Amino acid sequence: MKLVFVIMTKLRFHTEVTPAFLAETGRPAGGFRRQDGEIVALCTEFGLLYWPARAIYDGHHLQYRVSLYSKDLKTRIGVFDNARYPINDIAFHPSQPMMAIGTGAYDGGYMFEGDLWLWNWETGESRSLLGEFREVVQCRFVDNKHLAITMRPRHEEEFEGKEDEVFNTYVGLIINDFCNKPKPLQGKGDPRLDDLTPLDPKNLGFLSPPISVNERHQRFVDIIGEVNGYEERARVWDIHWMSENQIALVHDNCHVEVWNTNGKREYRQVGEGFGVQILDASEGPLVHVICRANYLDKSNDRSTLFRLDTTGLRQLHSFDRAVVLSCDRSDNILCRDTGNEFGEPKRLDQLLTSGCPESGFVLNFMW
Repeated sequence: MKLVFVIMTKLRFHTEVTPAFLAETGRPAGGFRRQDGEIVALCTEFGLLYWPARAIYDGHHLQYRVSLYSKDLKTRIGVFDNARYPINDIAFHPSQPMMAIGTGAYDGGYMFEGDLWLWNWETGESRSLLGEFREVVQCRFVDNKHLAITMRPRHEEEFEGKEDEVFNTYVGLIINDFCNKPKPLQGKGDPRLDDLTPLDPKNLGFLSPPISVNERHQRFVDIIGEVNGYEERARVWDIHWMSENQIALVHDNCHVEVWNTNGKREYRQVGEGFGVQILDASEGPLVHVICRANYLDKSNDRSTLFRLDTTGLRQLHSFDRAVVLSCDRSDNILCRDTGNEFGEPKRLDQLLTSGCPESGFVLNFMW
């Protein structure tokens, strides 16, 4: 994501600090070329900016994006932001400035959900073509008036078979009406999809299997190639003014970065985990780095506290669990234990206070 510097008194744009080239695209997720090679579509995703919870989290609207560029990536032609599910496949219309966008994913428990979009990048008009939220795996234009698609079943038990077979089961049809999606009848789904049975995608002209996640990502990489100036940018969790002309930030792809307001990166530290917090302290800002749990070996999230100074990061304290930090004016740091899904070890809040020459802190426990 971008880091933008604005003057708050008048809220006018001043400088875009972090790399500008394709910074608006988000996390790489796919790449597609039009048949003539003159236009490319880059599919990207935007991570959630807070932990989702059904009761309190309203979400943000932008999660999946299609960015349309000229083949040299110097001109952006259009942007499609209406997708609500991961983008699985894209088909360019053979003669019109339109594309079909197949989206969807497994919900992790039972259902396969998604949508099929038709987007005109010249007018900006887009419409959903299905009367149900179905995961669309593949799409291709047969000709100017016909679109072939394959989909996954509605849910795990729609068709008979072993449990793991559902992920390799497909249904499909050819759509010949691009105007309006049909309305469900009496609470039922799209009538065109009612009597579909499993098929081989080759029967609809798909000569290769559905694109895997890794293959979609590789297509993005292949399109970008060795373009100078591109760097994948991640969501920024915190920022801190180091000086009048220096800004520190933490994001998913590093422990910390320091930029000057002229757009030059002066320092970057990477390693296990990523930075999530920058705390203001009298002897210099503190950087909180978290390492995510490994569910295979049942290890917990772990936090580490660093001091950021002119020489870089210096480790001050490590935790055997994840914590949330808060610092007061006397440099006392409250470390709240966030807990974990395994319930072990027992939740324990801690207080770090300044005064120990060796580690910089004295450790006390709060029960």
